[in-house]
Amino acid sequence: MPQHISKGKNFTPQEDSLVFTQRELDNYRAKKEREKKSALYRQIIRNFSNKHGGFTFLTSKENILQSMNSATVGRLAYLATYLEQDTQLLLYEDKPMLKRDLQEVLKLSRPTANKFYNDCITAGVLEDKGNNGLYLNGNLFFKGKTEDKERTKLFRVTIQQLYKRLPQKNHELFGYVIQLVPWINFEWNIICENPEETNKDRIEPMSFRDICKKLGYDSEHPGRLKKALTSPVFVWEHYKQPLCGFFSMNAQDGMQSMMVINPHILFAGKHIENVGILDIAFMPRKKKVRKNEV
Repeated sequence: MPQHISKGKNFTPQEDSLVFTQRELDNYRAKKEREKKSALYRQIIRNFSNKHGGFTFLTSKENILQSMNSATVGRLAYLATYLEQDTQLLLYEDKPMLKRDLQEVLKLSRPTANKFYNDCITAGVLEDKGNNGLYLNGNLFFKGKTEDKERTKLFRVTIQQLYKRLPQKNHELFGYVIQLVPWINFEWNIICENPEETNKDRIEPMSFRDICKKLGYDSEHPGRLKKALTSPVFVWEHYKQPLCGFFSMNAQDGMQSMMVINPHILFAGKHIENVGILDIAFMPRKKKVRKNEV
């Protein structure tokens, strides 16, 4: 006998039900399995983010950051890790960050801090609300829930640690990586031509000469920039790790290389297992123990 379900009530199909076909039961089980996996992925990402002290969202779309001074962009991304609610910058708890705080927070001289402030105000990426403090452009940096899939997570603890280790003259190196965010693959953290591609077999890594062109750097002397980009480091789980890495290989069409951003600094994807191999790549080699030392 057919079963009738009152409007608004949920019904879980049973295998011995005469109302549902085997296909409907299979579809129901498949749906539940997908929901279970989705919840598991969300929990894994949540745990990963919490271990890194939380995160700030940065849009993955091309924007004004690509045309700004690289050092300014690096400082701005570091500053974004101080977002505590929406787009307001806080020193701690509910204390707003003011213009006069920038010199100390950014570890800059007063003239350089003032120039940073003026450049950001002029570009519209920073807003000063007086005693209510400083706010970042919400179209670039923000916190909270979002349905926008074109965004990258900037991890708070590791970015703050990396920035504080950088000499002032090297802030531009971190800025270069932030300017490359629109071309960082969502799931694999590789700089590529097709950042939204999730099939690893179809990813098209960008050549380093093309990366230099994106950054407005002299593409005829890429070696210096490549060497410089591997120098910024931070500590993760007791090991020093670089901001980014380069992998070269002799492929079918000759030598090819790819630039990969350390996922402990930023990551946009849902499947952190996709970049798990990078933990091995970025971890330093352990010192070999000789037999006579055992």
